[in-house]
Amino acid sequence: MSDKIPELKFSEDWSKLDWLVFTTIRKPHPPYNAPDGTAFHVKTPTREFDALLLLNIETPLDALSDELLCYDTDSRTRDEAIAKLNSFYRKPPTRVQLMLLRRCLA
Repeated sequence: MSDKIPELKFSEDWSKLDWLVFTTIRKPHPPYNAPDGTAFHVKTPTREFDALLLLNIETPLDALSDELLCYDTDSRTRDEAIAKLNSFYRKPPTRVQLMLLRRCLA
């Protein structure tokens, strides 16, 4: 069994990643359906850091608020946020993994 910390890759340097606590919305599958307390190695195009998973919930995409969707995707409207999420997947998800993480301070 590997003790390697799972990676959480981001395609962009999203503004949310500047915060101590941030969210990410993912399609539910390993390693994203990890238990609370799991450490992740976060990678973006320009930086890397470790983060601790505080809360992980699988939920219908429709259940997420407009505010959360817009915050998470740097969008202005729900439609824009959904379009961004759908662009990451061949088949748009109806259920998502909402992950709340805290950056590990060095």
